[in-house]
Amino acid sequence: MQWRLFAAQRREKEMENNLKKLEQTIGYQFTAKSLLEQAMTHSSYANEKHLGKLGCNERLEFLGDAVLELISSDFLYKKFRNNQEGELTKKRASMVCEKSLAYCAREFGLPEFILLGRGEEMMGGRKRDSIVSDALESLIGAMYLDGGFEPAQAFVMKFILNDLENKQLFYDSKTILQEIVQENGTQPVEYILTKEEGPDHNKNFTVEARVNGKVMGQGSGHTKKAAELLAQKLEEKGCPKVVVCDLAREDMAEAVEDAFRYGKLVLASITYNGEAFPFMRTFIENLTERNYQNRTIGLIENGSWAPTAAKVMKGMFEKSKNITWLENNVKIMSSLSDENVAEIDAMAEELCK
Repeated sequence: MQWRLFAAQRREKEMENNLKKLEQTIGYQFTAKSLLEQAMTHSSYANEKHLGKLGCNERLEFLGDAVLELISSDFLYKKFRNNQEGELTKKRASMVCEKSLAYCAREFGLPEFILLGRGEEMMGGRKRDSIVSDALESLIGAMYLDGGFEPAQAFVMKFILNDLENKQLFYDSKTILQEIVQENGTQPVEYILTKEEGPDHNKNFTVEARVNGKVMGQGSGHTKKAAELLAQKLEEKGCPKVVVCDLAREDMAEAVEDAFRYGKLVLASITYNGEAFPFMRTFIENLTERNYQNRTIGLIENGSWAPTAAKVMKGMFEKSKNITWLENNVKIMSSLSDENVAEIDAMAEELCK
């Protein structure tokens, strides 16, 4: 019993030191330390430690999201005095989206302070944009409750709305390119598939961005590696009754037959001209024409600029009945990242339920 007490005291001391380090990093000392601790408490940790449904950071995230929206709206309103409402809304949406917030949080090392359950930790949760961005919003909410609007605003200005010009390139490069082209009165941007490399079972696709026929940039990628990794994870977990269909499939009839064989399907496609790749579109059309319904579907997409294939694929099933969509999907920006591996793990876990 004494050993357990000593271990518990050591863990408590380590947590206290970590929270002090976080306070030093953000330049704010909490009066109510419990607020800071709760802001860093993910639901997986709260469940593991039996803290109850109100012990995690979800309520603080809810509050922090509203505070962040007010601060960013006030900032944009004053900075861009000649912009109309629609332009301001678009800028705010890109600045405070999940990926942008996760990027800002990683810049000052927030992920290392998040309290995760052992299972979520093993699944790579510390690298997931959703968890990191939620923790950042929770921190904003905690600062607002602890010190009011002023310290929360100072934090957002220092860590989120700083270096805005450079961060905008990260937020939405494809939209920015389109806006620049429109301002110059030229034709819309076209995304053209220019090259297919590699054997049929593992092709790599290269796409160019063109304006008036002039190449502005290019990117390449494929989804096969992600699809193979997912298949491997499913096999390891003992749930093989899932069909994974990616661009490597060439026999359309066989692919359609496989899709009807089981109740769960994962579709993987690169973004091509703002759409799903032609093979994938034809494949989905074959399914919907044959009354594909009562299935669970997951999505894997790849796009060098801004992946949109998942949205297109999902829309094609609009008239299909009783389609359940996985909560965990995979969005690849050209090459498979550590975050994508974590997303694939989460997808496999959900498919095996």
